[in-house]
Amino acid sequence: PELLQEIMVMDRRLRNLSGALAAHPFSSNVFRMIENNTLPRVQFVNFVFASDGKKLDMSGKTVDFTTLAQQINVFERNPQVEQLGFGGLGITPENLVQFKLSLTLKPPLLQFASVKR
Repeated sequence: PELLQEIMVMDRRLRNLSGALAAHPFSSNVFRMIENNTLPRVQFVNFVFASDGKKLDMSGKTVDFTTLAQQINVFERNPQVEQLGFGGLGITPENLVQFKLSLTLKPPLLQFASVKR
């Protein structure tokens, strides 16, 4: 009976923890998605993430407009991105293309996903 009671208490605690994790936004998922979808010749230099609005604003630079167009295309095709906006185009003193991107992310990206074994 004592062991059974301990198991029941542990089960209740794990369920409470699972509920808390499900309600908490996981920004690490966002940065993993950005890392996995950034082209080699693109560098993001600033991030502002609003988890409540599911919006990520980034500024970056790249070698040319063609590479920027390719990067935009990668994010537009990503099923985790709901909407994309860009602007702030310019040329740096190093002759790189500077830009700003705004991504609206789909809610599942921000959710906790337990590791399946």
